[in-house]
Amino acid sequence: MQESQIKDYQEICEVSKGTATKELRELIEKFNILERKGNVGAGTFYVISKK
Repeated sequence: MQESQIKDYQEICEVSKGTATKELRELIEKFNILERKGNVGAGTFYVISKK
């Protein structure tokens, strides 16, 4: 399972932290593509949803 953090998304997409947060939230809540795992803050990571 590939795990990614918000900083990885920022670097790959070349976006700000705010934009990365917004887009990741959409991928989780609207499209159910990703799942948020781990602790809040620096311990948070994202994985592809199994749904």
